[in-house]
Amino acid sequence: MSADQHTSAAVNAVATHQNDVPPAGEDIHLPPGTPIPLLIAVGITMALVGSTTSWLWTYIGGAVFLVALVIWIRDTIAEVRHLPEEHVVPTGHGSVQGSTAHH
Repeated sequence: MSADQHTSAAVNAVATHQNDVPPAGEDIHLPPGTPIPLLIAVGITMALVGSTTSWLWTYIGGAVFLVALVIWIRDTIAEVRHLPEEHVVPTGHGSVQGSTAHH
């Protein structure tokens, strides 16, 4: 068997295998990009630098941090609400389904 025949046989085997693969069971969800983590880092940096230079920078940095954190949490909650129901993990009172631990 020549090299071309080996290559052709391999290509046919791969093509046949690809047709046998079932479709993916679920879509992968990735959150959209956001500048909020950068704003949180800037707020923390401003607060830390302000603690050594001027308390005004500490207050401004703290405010930037808190506002950015609230926006990030709000956006995450809204995004989780729009996920399909089977993607949301139900939360209990700290228990794991099937757990045998007793409190």
